[in-house]
Amino acid sequence: MKSIKTRFEEFLNESDIFTAKDIIAYITELETEENDVPDYYFDLIKKAKAKFELKTVSIEDLLKQDKSLKEYVDSKEDRYEHSEYPPQEDDLSNPIVIYNGEVIDGYNRTSKNYHNGEKTIEAYVSI
Repeated sequence: MKSIKTRFEEFLNESDIFTAKDIIAYITELETEENDVPDYYFDLIKKAKAKFELKTVSIEDLLKQDKSLKEYVDSKEDRYEHSEYPPQEDDLSNPIVIYNGEVIDGYNRTSKNYHNGEKTIEAYVSI
């Protein structure tokens, strides 16, 4: 089975722009019980007909602009700590999703990467 990132990297060969539908499919495939993106965000990006680009972003910049993310990262919480199926190390490389400057998927990936000393993270960013 292909990793999620690999499947979505295939889209890159066709287009550098991702639709709301693409991003919803991506998030849905990543979801577990512990990672439940509210339908509110799906409705919001669909209604806005949001488009996304894959970019490398500064984690420090994200923490400055997204207070909820900063609180989560500062807490050092790990929502998968007691999970029956915790993410694997290579799951940390799956891009996060940022809509209008707010991380809507990827708090745990951002936190883990930040605490592992990473300065940047791959992200699907709304344009």
